[in-house]
Amino acid sequence: MAKKTINQFSHSDLRLLNIFKVVVENNGVTPARDVLGKNKATISIALSDLETRFGFSLCQRGRSGFKLTPEGEVIYRAYLALHEGIDNFTNVINSIDETTRGELRIYIDDNFINHQEMLITHTLQKVSQKFPNINLYLTMGSSQAAKEKLSHDEVDIAVMQRTTPDAGLTYLDLYKEKEYLYASSNHTIFRRSYLEISKTDILQLPTIQSNYSNGVEWSRYNTKATTDDKEATAFLILTDEFTGYLPSFYAKQWLDSGRMKALRPQDFNNRIDYCVVMKTTRCNELLIKTWLDCFDDILREKGYVTNFEALR
Repeated sequence: MAKKTINQFSHSDLRLLNIFKVVVENNGVTPARDVLGKNKATISIALSDLETRFGFSLCQRGRSGFKLTPEGEVIYRAYLALHEGIDNFTNVINSIDETTRGELRIYIDDNFINHQEMLITHTLQKVSQKFPNINLYLTMGSSQAAKEKLSHDEVDIAVMQRTTPDAGLTYLDLYKEKEYLYASSNHTIFRRSYLEISKTDILQLPTIQSNYSNGVEWSRYNTKATTDDKEATAFLILTDEFTGYLPSFYAKQWLDSGRMKALRPQDFNNRIDYCVVMKTTRCNELLIKTWLDCFDDILREKGYVTNFEALR
């Protein structure tokens, strides 16, 4: 059997070597059957495949008994060292929970704390409890500001409303949220019934053009004010002079107290997509992947479907 040069190892090579190791440690093919859960023929084929791969005999096996060849001795001891190295590597990975450290700078879309399921809050809690050596730096603001800070490495990761994608940034989808057109309780239209309010009536009302409401055809509306964030929109709605779009989770506190209502919600609604964003060149950094793993766990616990696997 001619010796061969091995240029690259594969997963199948490791599988065959593990079978070889078990056979050696059980002093033969027959005793190794129960340990491996394989029949004698399958084990023999695996050993033959390994010998063909290396180009030399590893052991004598048959009626005369089992015995390693000199080459088999070398391979067995080399694999033990490799196996130990893999175990050590696994231990290092499993100990990362205790050793991961550094500062993680997170940018969050303004007013995300109002989300009733507290996704970000629970993720921050999980990171703090599981990785006590990570220092968290948190800042909030608009989605546009988030992209600028990411591009200049002022923050590491952002949780924000999806906007027009920028080159150099990676976007991972989170979930979709509905926003509706709201009026406050002292607005002239508030006490009118659904049947009394037409689409034309609503479109003629002074309305806030919210720059975060991508997808709304503002040319149809009588826009009389402009905002960049949800808090400013809520302020103006509560003046009783304007209608405006807010995400349903953000408006819930005023809906529950009777201070706002949605106007013809089946006709006046818009979809907001939320996402996690980071620089493409930094997707594999340990602290960022740590945050994503924790966030993914929280989202799945709440029943959300994510595409975080795209980075794994």
